[in-house]
Formats: sequence, structure tokens, C-alpha cells
Amino acid sequence: MRAVAQSVRGSKVSSAARGRGVFSALVLVFREISPGEPLARGPYLCQTIGRVQLLGKNTMKSLDVFGVCNGIVDIFSDISEPEFGGLGFEKGTMRLVEANDQHALLRKVGAQNPVMRSGGSVANSMITVAQLGGKSAVCCHLADDEYGRFYRDECVSLGIHVPVPLSKSGATGTCVVLLTPDAERTMRTSLGACTHLAPEHIDPKGIADSKWLFIEGYVFSNSDAGRGAIKESLRVARESDTKVAITCSDAWIVSG
Repeated sequence: MRAVAQSVRGSKVSSAARGRGVFSALVLVFREISPGEPLARGPYLCQTIGRVQLLGKNTMKSLDVFGVCNGIVDIFSDISEPEFGGLGFEKGTMRLVEANDQHALLRKVGAQNPVMRSGGSVANSMITVAQLGGKSAVCCHLADDEYGRFYRDECVSLGIHVPVPLSKSGATGTCVVLLTPDAERTMRTSLGACTHLAPEHIDPKGIADSKWLFIEGYVFSNSDAGRGAIKESLRVARESDTKVAITCSDAWIVSG
């Protein structure tokens, strides 16, 4: 037997994603296949696989997927062309910025009634798992601020387990998405508390009780503490017969 990760795109998934303010949906479905079995195709792969195959064969585990990831609050703000021009940003770009610069930008867009959503690449997958009827967890480092409380509460409302307590220091990671009338997205991301995810934040019981451990590649680049968190989660997974999947996130994660 071998494990595969298949991407699923379709009207049912993308409509749910649009309801959350996501522009496109990509769902990773993990299951075991027999040698020589052809991969299913089409927009209704989720329905074809079904809940039993999606969630695996070990019914003794209470969670389907445990995600180790960066917790980022996505903040969507419509902005006029003159207002955007005053920011001096190159349209359509994504840049990492320091916390002070992000706070200044958030003050400017605050009057635009921005829409907030919990995000991060693996976290988005965990949210989709929950929306498809699975049970998931997000292991990320959030600060005890407006955005961290929002992130935690939204995940809990979706039935997603959030094992790491909010930190009393730092600021929750945010991604400001500026939407101009021509539908271009310009993003500024501050990782904030994400970079402080460490081995002591890993929830051994959560991983042991999960069928899959899903690791976000971006965490490799956070710090030695982040890489330590990944090593600890892999150690627990090996000892607990929990399957492991890793998203490479970006080409530079692999090449670097």
C-alpha cells in the first residue's frame, strides 16, 4: 500500500471557500491506494472517496488531521486606486513586513471595515477538513490580542481543536490583503507570534489521537524553535502510528 495526496477542485468545495472569502480552494485528500490503482479524476473526488477512505482505517483515533502551522489572520480590505497609490506599494505583490509597519498599515485600513478570516496554508486545509465533516486541529502560536482571540474563537466555532494557549507576549501574525477595484490583490504579511512556535507547544496527545500529521513547510523557515517543533511532532507521530504529510509551501523552502 502507498499513500497519495490528491488535490480536489470542484464547485462544491469552491463555493464553500467563497463563503469564507477565499479566492480558490485546494483540498488535499490523503488515503491509501493499492498498487496499480488508477487515480480518480473529476470535481467530485471527495464524494467518490467518501468519509471512510478520507479519514483512514484507524477508527480508534479521534482526530483526522493534526496541523502544525503558522496561524495567520487574513484581513481583507477594499481600497480605492487613489488610496492605494498613496501607500507606495507595487500592485499584486506579497511582502513580509515588520510588526511596526504592519501596525501602521492596519491603522490605515481600519476605517475601511475590513473582513477577517483565520488563515495560513495548512490552517486553511484544516478548516476545509472540518467543513467536509472531518475532525482537525491547528497547532500554531497566537498572541493574546484582538487577532489571536478572533483566530481561536473562529476555529473553535468550526469544531477545530486549538491546543496551544494564547501567548501573553508578541502579536498574532496577520496578512493584510488590499483589494483594488481592478480585482488585484496586494498582500503584506507580518508573521509575528508564528515564529515563536517551539517544541513545548506540540501537543503529543493530539498527534497520537490523529490519523494524519500535516506539517506546513513555512514553519521550517521560522527559527530553530520552529524546526524543533517539527522534529518533536515527527517523533510523536512515529511513536503513535500517525501518518505524516508535509506541504513544501514554496520552492525556496526546498532549495534553501
